[in-house]
Amino acid sequence: MKVTGTLVCEANTEQWKQYRKTGIGASEAAAALGVSPWSTALEIYHVKRGELPEFDGNVATRWGQLLEPAVLQLFTDETGIQITGYCPGLFRHDQHHFMLATPDAIAGDGVGVETKTTMSRTEMGENGSDEAPISWWLQAQQQIAVCGFQTVYIAAAILDTRQLKWFQIDRDDEIISHLVSAERILWDQIQQGTPPEPDWEHESTAKLLRSRFPDFDATAERKLTTNAQAAWEQAERLGERIKQMETQRKLLQGHAIKELDDAAYGVFPDGERMLRRKTIAASESMVKRKERIDIRCVKVPKAKKKGSAK
Repeated sequence: MKVTGTLVCEANTEQWKQYRKTGIGASEAAAALGVSPWSTALEIYHVKRGELPEFDGNVATRWGQLLEPAVLQLFTDETGIQITGYCPGLFRHDQHHFMLATPDAIAGDGVGVETKTTMSRTEMGENGSDEAPISWWLQAQQQIAVCGFQTVYIAAAILDTRQLKWFQIDRDDEIISHLVSAERILWDQIQQGTPPEPDWEHESTAKLLRSRFPDFDATAERKLTTNAQAAWEQAERLGERIKQMETQRKLLQGHAIKELDDAAYGVFPDGERMLRRKTIAASESMVKRKERIDIRCVKVPKAKKKGSAK
């Protein structure tokens, strides 16, 4: 079977980074559907519009890239499935041009292979099943949609247990239809400058909202609503309660520490737990802090009070 989709460029090049901004990639499929543990549709929106820097990798992804050939070899050794093409490039869906995919490899006659490196705490099914983490599963479905695969294999190296897990993800046209619909809506929002509503239940949302617009206008001013003021003041009250609770926590710990006196160990009556005292050796380190956006509540200067906000 011939791989379909339009080959746009080679993978992992500067051109590849630029073309990734012209659509929604397979690794972003879960976020577009609102089920990614790492990202949201709102983050994709800001990245594609250049209002947030695109994720450029970290230590974990660097290890993944370095280990990719080894993972593919382990996959072949485990399954007998031969790799026929490595890192074939960035593909665009022939009909839905906003859908992109960059398979890690091709196996046999037009079957995709995606490699992963992870830790054992990731929930996974048995080898040969399709019980991969949802974000991987949806990534595979988008690769299937864009490249015309019937199957994508996912080969995952479990770093802390030195195991290989592999999954067979077959084409699911119903899920692909949902992906096309969700990504079309999101891409229209990106094109029109209409951001999707923040996912207030997602743990990344607060950080995302703070880090938007790194190239903000230092002279711009906005008139905020009473809702914004109420939310901020509620957050401040919550912060004070947290401080009070933290102080109370330390005082309660102090009651137990007082009984420890000068001992190294103090065993509780249940015999299951104890307090332990130890000396942590002094150390020196130089930490380089990355540039970040700081947002806090401050007093309005008197000169500003006389003017009007836009």
